[in-house]
Amino acid sequence: MDRAIPEFRALSRAWARPRKLGVVAWAERCIVLPSSYSQGGRLCLGTSRYLIEPLETFVDPATKHEDVLKAIKMGGTMIAEIGLAYLLAYAPGPIMWTHQTDDDAREHMKGRGWAMLKGIRQIRDMLPASNRHDITDLSIYFGDFAMWVNGASRNNAQGKDIRYKVNSETWLWKQGLLAQFNGRTSAFEQRGLSKILNESQASECGTDWEASWLTTDQREWSVPCPRCRTVRPLNFFGVMDDDPKVRACVVWDKEAHRPDGTWDEDRLRKSTRYRCAKCGHEQEDSGKTRVEWNDTGRYVAARPDRSAHPGFRFNALPGHPLENLAAMWMHAVERKARGDITAMRDFYLQRLAIFFRRDAEEQKPITIKTAGYTLADVAAHPLEKIPGEVSRMLLVDVQRDHYWAGVLGWRADGACRVLYRSKLLTDGAIEEVRERYGITPRLTVLDAQHDTGRVYDLCAKMGYVAAHGSGQNGFPWGTGKTRHTRLYSPISRAKAPSGGIAHYFHWASDPVKDMVFAALQVGRIELAEDIDQQPEGWHDRLRFTRQLQGEVKVQRISKTTGKEEWRWKKTSDNHYWDCLAIGHATAMILDIVSSPEGEDSEVDETTINNGADNRDSDTGA
Repeated sequence: MDRAIPEFRALSRAWARPRKLGVVAWAERCIVLPSSYSQGGRLCLGTSRYLIEPLETFVDPATKHEDVLKAIKMGGTMIAEIGLAYLLAYAPGPIMWTHQTDDDAREHMKGRGWAMLKGIRQIRDMLPASNRHDITDLSIYFGDFAMWVNGASRNNAQGKDIRYKVNSETWLWKQGLLAQFNGRTSAFEQRGLSKILNESQASECGTDWEASWLTTDQREWSVPCPRCRTVRPLNFFGVMDDDPKVRACVVWDKEAHRPDGTWDEDRLRKSTRYRCAKCGHEQEDSGKTRVEWNDTGRYVAARPDRSAHPGFRFNALPGHPLENLAAMWMHAVERKARGDITAMRDFYLQRLAIFFRRDAEEQKPITIKTAGYTLADVAAHPLEKIPGEVSRMLLVDVQRDHYWAGVLGWRADGACRVLYRSKLLTDGAIEEVRERYGITPRLTVLDAQHDTGRVYDLCAKMGYVAAHGSGQNGFPWGTGKTRHTRLYSPISRAKAPSGGIAHYFHWASDPVKDMVFAALQVGRIELAEDIDQQPEGWHDRLRFTRQLQGEVKVQRISKTTGKEEWRWKKTSDNHYWDCLAIGHATAMILDIVSSPEGEDSEVDETTINNGADNRDSDTGA
């Protein structure tokens, strides 16, 4: 009997479940990242310590709901990947990981998710035998439970009881979906077994994602100053405690911003450093500084009274050279000056992990500025180019029995000058103005929102291009990993009622009008001294500058998303305003005005002639 005891103990050890390790020790022992990760090989979390506390908190049995507000390209998705793998190994249960779309979910799991899971022995031993019904791109069935990955649609939110729920990139989700998906955990929540993790970059204000974050304890990655030891969040913007006129946090030589408003990028990059807001001590922009931040940093809660709902925020500063972030900010400022705030919005959302509210100045009245020339002088020499001119175009707002037309001359820097404006009564008058000012047919762009068939007939006959304003905020370009959006659609073709072929494109009305508004505010749309002179008997509301005041931004509830949003609304005659907007959309196609996405290649008039991704349509409207 005594002789059997050691043998029994040996068998017990062999049959026992492996000793449970902490999530960090387990991950560094068990996980080898596949090559699809930016840093493949044996996992080491010690170099990215801002990931450790969110990860440990997620797998803690006491945590029921956690939010991670993160900068992109900082490894934040690994919190979900490692956390779910650990829970699968030690406390398995039904899992649902929801991305923005099914395609996004499939791409993530095929690219790296399944590869990581299959590389972990504990999980590999749990996988079902090879069976196409048990393992797919979007699901794994482990026998008595499953793991699903899917997109954020109402259909995917139905019919499943989930223990572990992960929601990724919630900034893109439609209103109401976050609560609907989280409701799938209610059965396990009643038993105290559920977990929810939201991980995403920031969004514009007013989303469900922002609302969720505001209910957390809002822990921010913070570091001590080497001199005064004050612990503060790592921020890009800041001011000195004792003098709010002096910048703190990420700073650079003020001479990097020249008196004429341009930037010296080389000086900006070479002079970027980090300044303590308490004592003014400055740290150089170096790998050594980032190592120090990593070694000494910790999370500090802004709302410790809400610890039941932990939230973690980290921006791009711990992992990226400050000079690169400063240069991104510089380019965003430059683009805002040209009327495009998208780069600045993305900087806040993607790099700083800050929820973005559009500048209040966007709702202020338009400032009208003239530029020291006259339309009369231009009319006397209509073919004479303005200084630095690279293109000119004729824009036409179409009415039932007449037209409103404007000619814009564009410089390479995205500024333009109004060279002509008038009301036209006939089709022939459009052609007369086009020839007089030396404009090619393909840069004569007509509004096709109303009376589309008539416009298509005219475009097909004369070689003009039709433009459709749209309530959409963007249009898809590319596929798969190259997919992105722009404020205009590809040039397409349609059969006109007369039988000819008309070229047309769509443009996003509200974002483009935001650009026009900003350009007017900073004087990048030059107006003639006599811009408002008009024939005797014309009503005052038909003046050019009066028509630029013909739309205002109003707040409304979106019928699609249910969210509050700002939209442009017509209040009086706005024909010239529409001409400027169509002109800016066309200038983006020509790559004269910077596209918000910054992914456009150089385009010339041939693109408008032949279409960029031409698609035939059998309809004329």
